[in-house]
Amino acid sequence: MLTPGVPVMDRLTASLEEHFKCRQAEGKLPAELKVTVSGPREPGEGEHKIMLQLVRNESAKAREDENHVIVGTDSDLFLVPVALLGAPRAVCVARCEEAIDAQGRRTCLRVCQTHQMVQSILRQFVKLAAPASSPTPKEEQQVRLDFICVTCLRGNDYLPELMSDVAVEDLWPRYLRWRGAGATGLVDSESDDSGEHLVLLRGAFADFLGGLGGAWSPQKVTAWSAKEGAQQYVEALMWCLETYATGHCPDLQRRFCAALQHFASAALIAQQLPILEPGCCKALRSDAKPLSPMACALAVLPVADVRCWLLPQQPSLAPLLEESGLLGEVAKLETCRSCQRLTSSVVNGPTVGKKAEKNRKALEVHRREHQDIDAVSLEALDAEVHRLISAQPPEGCPAALAALPAAEAEETKPKRAKRRRR
Repeated sequence: MLTPGVPVMDRLTASLEEHFKCRQAEGKLPAELKVTVSGPREPGEGEHKIMLQLVRNESAKAREDENHVIVGTDSDLFLVPVALLGAPRAVCVARCEEAIDAQGRRTCLRVCQTHQMVQSILRQFVKLAAPASSPTPKEEQQVRLDFICVTCLRGNDYLPELMSDVAVEDLWPRYLRWRGAGATGLVDSESDDSGEHLVLLRGAFADFLGGLGGAWSPQKVTAWSAKEGAQQYVEALMWCLETYATGHCPDLQRRFCAALQHFASAALIAQQLPILEPGCCKALRSDAKPLSPMACALAVLPVADVRCWLLPQQPSLAPLLEESGLLGEVAKLETCRSCQRLTSSVVNGPTVGKKAEKNRKALEVHRREHQDIDAVSLEALDAEVHRLISAQPPEGCPAALAALPAAEAEETKPKRAKRRRR
């Protein structure tokens, strides 16, 4: 359960720090080696924190022969070096694979040099898009950013897969053919007083999505209009791109609600793009502070896991899950028997036909009676967590003893010596 705020994360961070301190003290690691343990109290995605550290290292002491090696399996480890503006010169990503190498070892490392990946992307661009001349550095950067944009359309941890008549694995070849027909790129970068950031080229993006085909009909009941849903998707897309390209999260509380998934339609977004607000084509930046690890855990974990992992360590947070608490409706949703019964009818019942549609509609209508975590203000949740924890009396004081069960409180009190009978 590796989620910020869960006790095991704090223990893991402390154990890693102690492990490397001991290794260096015992001489098993070079004394000049710098080890950084980035725990749950440092906000940001792990891949982006790694890349920013590489950029800082290279800026502090750059050498022509310097290489950076990252060991991991997350696909973002490959994408971030491709997109990052001002990325380190040489980044290798190594992933462990179960295989037998020439020496008979079962586990080996597969190493990918990201600059070779960039060169492969550019060769595809030159071959299929057939530009009139070799790409300039500015054009190469745009192709890299467009590659990340098209990759995001395939779906990731934040965005759902874009619905269209083109399979997601064919989106990049379709983009290259689209560029070969004389189209310009999708994404550009510009600088202002707040620094360098990305801009979505509205007309080009609408033209590209319009060529992907697909139909969209507002068949699902939702409180969002087509314009609002399309704008939310474009803003979330720009949030992802800005995070990839700069390594910084422009808005730490940005999220794309699950209720908006059916707005991830190429036809709908192409139709709505001309009338969307001008600001949606740039990543919206916010000064909101990151959530505390405990608030993050409450926002991410199911209620059953909150009761199992968090409340034993922080019993003062129990009022959040009460009926009148900030997460009361979320708790009610996850324990609602009607929801479970209707969900079972959808999952285990027919997948097509009138009965299937009736089951899906019944579930949607019933779920509108509840609120899920998307309806909860993360800022309000963070403030309430801080208030409840701050109001908790220290262990051992009378108020704390009064909150304990009777048997546990009896054991906590100091025992008096028994008087001898005369």
